Amino acid sequence: MINCLNQPVKLRPVKASEWVRFNQSHIELLQQGGAVAVNDKLLPLWDLDYFMSLLYGGRGGGKSEALCDLLLHQCMQEKYFKCYYGRKVFDTVRGSCFATLVACIKKNKLEEYFNYSESDSSSMIITCKLNGNKFIPFGSDKPDKLKSIKDPTIIWCEEFDQFAFLDFKNLYPTLRTIRATCRFYASFNTHDVQPDHWILKIFFPDLYEGDDKDDTINAGLLKGKKILKIFINYFDNYFIDQQDYRNVLMLAAAGNLSIFEGIANGEWGININDMPWLFAWARDKHVAKQEIIANKSEILYLSFDFNRNPHACTIMQWPKQVKLQIIEVIKKANVGTEGICEIILAKYPGFLYIITGDYSGNTPSSIYKEQVTNYTVIKKMLKLSDGQIKISPNPPLATNQTLVNSVFYSYPVEVCPVKARPFIFDAENVKKLAEGKIDKTNRDDPKKQADVLDTVRYWINQFMGWFIKSLNNKK
Repeated sequence: MINCLNQPVKLRPVKASEWVRFNQSHIELLQQGGAVAVNDKLLPLWDLDYFMSLLYGGRGGGKSEALCDLLLHQCMQEKYFKCYYGRKVFDTVRGSCFATLVACIKKNKLEEYFNYSESDSSSMIITCKLNGNKFIPFGSDKPDKLKSIKDPTIIWCEEFDQFAFLDFKNLYPTLRTIRATCRFYASFNTHDVQPDHWILKIFFPDLYEGDDKDDTINAGLLKGKKILKIFINYFDNYFIDQQDYRNVLMLAAAGNLSIFEGIANGEWGININDMPWLFAWARDKHVAKQEIIANKSEILYLSFDFNRNPHACTIMQWPKQVKLQIIEVIKKANVGTEGICEIILAKYPGFLYIITGDYSGNTPSSIYKEQVTNYTVIKKMLKLSDGQIKISPNPPLATNQTLVNSVFYSYPVEVCPVKARPFIFDAENVKKLAEGKIDKTNRDDPKKQADVLDTVRYWINQFMGWFIKSLNNKK
């Protein structure tokens, strides 16, 4: 590309459907003139009239590469440009966003216009020699990286679905400089976005199925903002062998068509768990077609988990002991055992309660001034007799996993589709580690908390320990 270093460089988008028909010599001439190939579906990105652009869909659509091409163009063209680019976890930025930016610099033959280092210890800051404009990495798991974001014109969140709503609320207001036009870009795959994800609440409210239907936050955040949404999949990408890539995705899905629909065709909320603890779980089999209403003529079972934040209680019934119904999950932060009991009394007054849960809740807790147990608190608040509390030591995980999965394989289990959604989340996302334990390695990751799964494990251990023996007797 011929240019003096004191002059802006302008890239020109060319439809990929036309580009692929050119021979190599023609392509080289186009590149010398600043042409860049853009998949047809992504051409609207180059309309810079939008404040926010969301690029989403399945794998292989070329979302990140197309966005990097555009950002490099803006960096070279605009007088003031400061792009903060990143992911939820800072340590993953180097191998994804940074690597793609560098690859696009090389692809578009722009090396002479940018300073950067590809060493493993580099800062990942990319500086344009033409004007001093910069790309600066961040990760929302590094508070110092977020606090250092100052006067950005661009924020790019890769794997946007991994960010928490609080991360978005902290990043969004930083786009306030009057020195240039500000823009927010977000790219993500849709398969991991579950029906109650905050992205759906804010940007796709017609798809949102969470409990919080309040749209005032949505209205306040996005009022007057022009938003571009582009859905793209591998078969919209002209620069891959689409049939070969389809075969790769089918292999990645291990032949599971529902997983394939998520990673290849961009279906929302397709769980991809390669090592599920509850491997007998099947959404089509276990999720009820409609809401399950508690029956006052049946015992109401309450199974507790006592992690300080959040507390969890799963509400179940066992009608005539012929099927298990998971009716509701109460999972609340900062409420404690007393708060959970207050919610139960308000929602389910007049029921006959039977309590079970984590055996460790039977030891005195330092939360209370008096040396009382969580079960003492429950007994007092729900006005229970000693006989209404049924707890046993927690069994070895391997034994418990066999029992729980046997129940889900061979016993009628119904799960309420809305009120018990936290259990559905755990059933589909909680993983087993290689040594057989439940993956609880990161308390900040909802997929690694397993609180609600634990409550159901405790209940099955307490009341259905006989089940495997009954199956053996039938053989």
